[in-house]
Amino acid sequence: MRAVSAYAFLHGRVSVLASQLQPLERLRALIDDPDSDQGDYFQSAGLGELSEQPPADVRELEQRLASVLIDEAVRLGRGLHPAASALIHHFVRRFEMVNLKIIIRCKLAGCSGEEIRERLFDLGALPGGTSEEILQADDINESLRILEAGRHSVLAHQLRLVLSESHEVFLVEAAIDYGYFSALARLVSALPVQDRQDVQAYFARMFDQINLVWLIRYRLGYGMAPPQTFFLLIRASGQINRTRLAALAKLDTLDAMIDALPPNLASAIEGLTTVSEVEERFVELRLRQAANVLNHSTFNLARPLGYLVLREQQLRNVHEVLKGRALNLPKDLIRRAVGGGALGEAA
Repeated sequence: MRAVSAYAFLHGRVSVLASQLQPLERLRALIDDPDSDQGDYFQSAGLGELSEQPPADVRELEQRLASVLIDEAVRLGRGLHPAASALIHHFVRRFEMVNLKIIIRCKLAGCSGEEIRERLFDLGALPGGTSEEILQADDINESLRILEAGRHSVLAHQLRLVLSESHEVFLVEAAIDYGYFSALARLVSALPVQDRQDVQAYFARMFDQINLVWLIRYRLGYGMAPPQTFFLLIRASGQINRTRLAALAKLDTLDAMIDALPPNLASAIEGLTTVSEVEERFVELRLRQAANVLNHSTFNLARPLGYLVLREQQLRNVHEVLKGRALNLPKDLIRRAVGGGALGEAA
C-alpha cells in the first residue's frame, strides 16, 4: 500500500498552484470593461507577464499560454515514479500532437520547412518531443518511420493505415487524436494499482464521453461508415465496452444512439441535437469532475490531473478574452467563447 508521504510534497505543490484558479466572473469582468486594470486578475492567476509584457500578436499569446501549462505539468511530474510522471507529462503532449497535425497537413500541402516551423508550438522542457525530427524528414513515409522508432509506434501504424487509403486531412487528424487518447489509456493501465484506482473513475468517464463525441461526429457529421468509425474509437472505456461501441457505430441518428446508452450517459445528453452541444455538455461535466477531484481528494495522483484540467480551461478562457479584445470582436461573441464555470469550485 502506498505511503501518504510519497505524495505529500505533490499535494502541497498542487495546493499552491490551485490558488491561481480564479472564479470565471473575474475574467468576464475584463470583457465587460475593457478599460479596467487587468493586471490584478493576471497576477492572481499566475499570468502577470501578460499584463507586464503584452504579447505582440495572437500567435505569441497562444505560445505563452501553452508554455505556462507545459511548464506546470513538468513541475508537477518531478520527483514522481516514472509511470506517474509519464501520465502527467502526457496531458500536455496534446501540443506535440498539434505540432504533428501541422507538420503532416503542411507536408501534404507542400509547405516549406520554415513555413511549418513558424506554426509549431515550442514544447519547452517537455521530455522527448519529436517535432523537429519529423519536420526535417524528407517525406511523410520518413516521418512515419521516425514515429515508429519511438514511443508513438501505435500512432504511426494508425496513420500509415489511414494514409494508405486517403489523404483527407480530417481522417489524418482523427487518427492523431485516436493516438493521443489511446496512449493515455495505456499510461493509465501501466500505473501501480493504488495510483490506477485513484484516477480510473475519472478517465473511464472521460473515455466514454470522448468516444460518444467522436461517434456522433464521424457517423452523423462526416457520414463515415460503421467499420471506419469503430476503427477510430478508443479501445478503453468505462460503461461502453467494445461490443457496445461496435453496436453504437452502426446507428445513424442521435436519438437512436442516446436510446442505446446506459441511463446515466443518456440522461446527460438527453434533448441535445448537435455534436457541438454534446461536446460542450461533456466538457462541463469533466470540469465539474476535475473540481471535485481537486477539492475532495488528498495525497494522490488524481489531484494534479484535476488541477491541469481546470488550468487548461482557465488558459483557454484567457486566450479567448485577449484574442477577442485584440481583434476588436463584439463583447457578446467573446462572452459566448468563454466557459467552464467557477474554476476550482466543485459542483
